[in-house]
Amino acid sequence: MSDQPRISVIGLGKLGAPIAASYANAGFNVIGVDIRQETVDAINDGRAPVEETDLPSYIERNRERFTATTNIGEAVAETDVTVILVATPSTDEGGFSLKYVEPVAREIAEALKQKDDYHLVVLTSTVM
Repeated sequence: MSDQPRISVIGLGKLGAPIAASYANAGFNVIGVDIRQETVDAINDGRAPVEETDLPSYIERNRERFTATTNIGEAVAETDVTVILVATPSTDEGGFSLKYVEPVAREIAEALKQKDDYHLVVLTSTVM
């Protein structure tokens, strides 16, 4: 077993899928999480869920290190680091909405209650 941390990436859109694939390409075991089953299926079938330069080749050559699921709790349980990369859309007032971040954070918190070891959570989004 590798001493490298296992990484979960929540949100496999335009930013999340390439970042997750890059982690896998660097040798990390990665579990991607997305609410869209078609995105999860694409990753697990070795296909890119979004268009991005080199993403198809990164996913194809790292299939053994990069898998996907719709289950946040499962991904957190099996990893050491979780990166949140969900949308933070602009509000009418000029700020950013956390309407997608908050439910993800709640699910991560529930999963962390079941773990005894250290787990790093990183929010990578446009937020105030």
